[in-house]
Amino acid sequence: MEEEIQLSKLIVDEGKDFGSAEVNISFPHYEFIFEDEDVEGVKKLHQIMENLEIKEKLGEAIIWEHYFEEGIFFKKTKEFWIITNYRIMYGNYKTDVFLQVPLKYVDVVVMNSHSSFQSTGTGYGVAMPGSLAFGVGVMNRQGTSQRIGDLTFILEGQVILEFTNVADPTGVKNLINQVKKQMNSKSTKKLASIKSV
Repeated sequence: MEEEIQLSKLIVDEGKDFGSAEVNISFPHYEFIFEDEDVEGVKKLHQIMENLEIKEKLGEAIIWEHYFEEGIFFKKTKEFWIITNYRIMYGNYKTDVFLQVPLKYVDVVVMNSHSSFQSTGTGYGVAMPGSLAFGVGVMNRQGTSQRIGDLTFILEGQVILEFTNVADPTGVKNLINQVKKQMNSKSTKKLASIKSV
């Protein structure tokens, strides 16, 4: 299974300047090259992004996750969305599409945000035999309203990934931005180039 996974590549090159690292992030249609002053942090990110396993020994932790399962008795994951303190991961086992993006370079935008009302209730009814018009009914409903929206991940103006119909998308975005703030306090990055592949 491992050989079928096609991940976005992250290549680190320290050859240009000892004070920075060159980071090359490749996707099917785009290639991004950054210069990052946090050389040690970039090396660690490179190790983390070697595969889809969570690297707890390197300090990686899941901060948000969502799984799509199929099956009634034997549930099987068909798709996953995972955000860690280092990267965003998407995987679809049916299409063999797997993608990961370094969190520190990505901007997150909430789109299509709207309220969704979910309710549960019970109903009781009584009808008199032989009568079509007479009846007594009682309905008791309870519900909650929550915000639903899409999380769009943007890398230098290009939409890289989108998670749709996420509950509390603004809360997830704020969590991501808080983690990014802590990570980016140690480094400065600048875009060197974008290429269409």
